[in-house]
Amino acid sequence: MDLVIFSQPKVFEALLQLIYALRSDAQVHLVTSLSYLESLKPEVKRNSRLISVFATEVVPKRVLAEFGYGCYNLHPGTPDYPGWRAWSFAMLSDAKTCGLTLHEMTEKVDAGKIVSFIKFSIARSMTEQDVKNILIKALPDFF
Repeated sequence: MDLVIFSQPKVFEALLQLIYALRSDAQVHLVTSLSYLESLKPEVKRNSRLISVFATEVVPKRVLAEFGYGCYNLHPGTPDYPGWRAWSFAMLSDAKTCGLTLHEMTEKVDAGKIVSFIKFSIARSMTEQDVKNILIKALPDFF
């Protein structure tokens, strides 16, 4: 099984180091856009698991169906604060925690079965950038 990671370029380096530390023989395909994801060869998709990490584009149902080993979304937020820019809403409501959630991808955004999540403490004095930095640093612990 191969991995297709759909994410932003700045997240890739941390992810690659982590993936290769866990499994040095892994075949990893990095994609940064939905159009690139769609253009992958059918045999690559059929033999891969898709993991979307902090991606902002919605993967259509027809593309999800092409992956032979499932599709998962890892995004900032916890079940308490789901959805887009969850860390911002957590901060605006003076939440004491934020985190990461991994769930199965379905046609409906953020509606798939939750596989796992972690939480970490946040303080009122933190900026959004502080929380983003914690989220990226938390990736290895999450995996």
